[in-house]
Order: sequence, then C-alpha cells, then structure tokens
Amino acid sequence: MPSITSARILILATHGYERSELRVPLEQLLAKGATVQIASLEKVPIKSWDKDNWGDTVDVDLALDEVDVEDFDALVIPGGQINPDLLRKEEKAVDLVKAFINSGKTVAAVCHGPWLLIEVGAVKGRKATSYTKSR
Repeated sequence: MPSITSARILILATHGYERSELRVPLEQLLAKGATVQIASLEKVPIKSWDKDNWGDTVDVDLALDEVDVEDFDALVIPGGQINPDLLRKEEKAVDLVKAFINSGKTVAAVCHGPWLLIEVGAVKGRKATSYTKSR
C-alpha cells in the first residue's frame, strides 16, 4: 500500500451504519491526506444509526456498479448491526468484498463489519481479532 497521503480508500456502507464507525475512519483518513470515497447500493445519501436512533446522513460518491477495485488501495467496512446485515444480502456488495479480498489489498472491518468477511469466506483459516465489551 502506498503512503497514507497518496492512498485511495473506499468505504462500503449503506443505511444503518454505526455513525462513529464510518465518521471516525473517514475523518482520520482525510486528515492524514488519504483520498476517501464512499460506495453504497445507490448513489444517494445514507443514514447513520447513532447509539439508539437514526442519525445524520453522509453523501455517497459511488454506486456499487461504478466501483473498480483497481482504483483503490484499501477497503473499510464500518459496522452497526443494520449496515453489514443489509450489505451481505446484496450480491454486488458481496462480490465487491470478494474482489478486494482476492486482490490482496488491505480490508478493514469494524464491529459487525466482519459479517461481510465471513459471508465471502475470507475469515476461514485465518486468525481475526475482536474486542469484547465489558458490561
């Protein structure tokens, strides 16, 4: 992967992404100089889930049909219970994640985002990290 200042990062999300799990990576990557685009099922703003209710929206740069894996260095999949559950039911989203995995490029998945990695078989035979929240 190139240095962060020349990296091209794709965030894959749809309605119901956990607000902080998209916004924080987006803001941090942009602050470090990366080029970041958001892809979704359609090229319309998508609504976040923020703690216990719908939150604000974020603009979508690309519909899935417009994404070419070769245009990006890495993929970020934010979590939230709704977002990855909807995406893993969409063939185009699953195919995109498979293409990133097969390319050998960096793929990051936050919280429930690994559901998509499991859906494409990318976790099988690999070690994965997780975090347990104390209650």
